Amino acid sequence: MQKIDAVARKPGKHGPYKHAPMPRFYFDSNDGTVLTRDSEGLEFANADDARKALQHFLMSIVRNSRLPEDDERFAMWVILRDETGKPLTQAIAEFEIREISN
Repeated sequence: MQKIDAVARKPGKHGPYKHAPMPRFYFDSNDGTVLTRDSEGLEFANADDARKALQHFLMSIVRNSRLPEDDERFAMWVILRDETGKPLTQAIAEFEIREISN
């Protein structure tokens, strides 16, 4: 999975300081062709920080994906899940190509 945000931490990477672990969030994604289920997750201070990262993650998928050659309409999405697996938020980017007749 791509690096999402500077406030995110990978599980178990707490550094030299001892403090309570932050909640872990998961980012399942579909780039229009491949569904990827996040099994590692990232730690954030709270759900709001994870939601902010969700937007950036979807935009990185859009920037780095190839457009389907045959489709005139398709969507890419990311679902944010909490530690229990409960879906919290979905970010969607939809594309549609339309011919304009004059």
